[in-house]
Amino acid sequence: AFWALFKFDETVLSRIEEMKKDAGLALPLKNAVTTIGEGSIKEMVPYIGLHNRHGDLSIPGVTSIWADSKSRESNSTELLECYHTFQKQFPGKFEAGYLASDDLDTKKFMKEIDQTIHYPPEINIFHVDLSTRNGTGVTDMNMNDIDQGVLDTWAEIGVLVDSDCLIMSKSMFSFLAYYIRGEKSCNVYMPDCNDNTVSQQINQYDEDPFKYIHPPSGEPKIKKVSRKKKMFRE
Repeated sequence: AFWALFKFDETVLSRIEEMKKDAGLALPLKNAVTTIGEGSIKEMVPYIGLHNRHGDLSIPGVTSIWADSKSRESNSTELLECYHTFQKQFPGKFEAGYLASDDLDTKKFMKEIDQTIHYPPEINIFHVDLSTRNGTGVTDMNMNDIDQGVLDTWAEIGVLVDSDCLIMSKSMFSFLAYYIRGEKSCNVYMPDCNDNTVSQQINQYDEDPFKYIHPPSGEPKIKKVSRKKKMFRE
């Protein structure tokens, strides 16, 4: 029923492919594969989608009132360790990682550590969640920037949806990509990332995502997770 109602429009699909190309994912490196989508044939490098939640900085001059917003910031080192676990478990399967984040410094930091991390040089993210926010003196915003920001936000979700494996952070941004791509694809929640969950590839997180993102104790409690084997394409 979901797929009968949900579909990215052509503008978003075009921007998804543009962002992949700008990030270097569409280049035929070592193991480029051909996939068919929306009536076209495209080549892209098998890649892992990563989301680094830096904070509520994506809307200039506007901040979230969530008291625990800092506690949900991703640990870049742990995110890279999870990414490297995939590469260790499946040597040669993944040439690249696509990094989604609204913080350019975080992207540069992670790429300096690992040159296989990719991201578009220019992107304008505008949050589409329902968080309550406080204005901080900004009286108006350019509508063109808002329009482009909303488009880039959905397109970046689409890039994560298309990834061969997805590493999710404590954010509905990456959980949304998880739900769109389907529970039976290769997914792992970063606090749940280890040799076992990575090797099993399919990890299903069945509870309300709010419980994963905002656990009462401050630490995620991974419950009701079912895992199944999945073979990658050769």
